[in-house]
Amino acid sequence: MNKQIIHLGKICIRQTNSMFKTTIAIYRTSQLVPMFLRILIVQAISIITMNKTINRMSLLVQTLLRNLNTMLQANFQILMVVVTGFFIRNFLDVTVNHSE
Repeated sequence: MNKQIIHLGKICIRQTNSMFKTTIAIYRTSQLVPMFLRILIVQAISIITMNKTINRMSLLVQTLLRNLNTMLQANFQILMVVVTGFFIRNFLDVTVNHSE
C-alpha cells in the first residue's frame, strides 16, 4: 500500500510541477499581479509539492490551477489570484495541522 502511495505521489508531483511552471510563467508575464501575490502563491506551491499528502491534494490543486489559468485571461485577474492564493494558504494550514 505504501509503495502505491509513493508511486502516486511521484506521478502527481510530475503532473503538478508542469502545471505550476505554466501558471508561474503566466504570473511572470502578467504585470497586473503584484509581486507579493506572486511570492505568496509560489511559496504555497513549493509547500504543496514537498507535502507528503501530495496524492490527496493533487486533484484539487490541478483543478484550482486549471481554473486559475482560465481566469487569468479574464478581466478578474487580480481578484482571482488573491482569492486562490488565500484559499491555497488556508487549505495548507488545515492540511499540515491534520497531518502532524
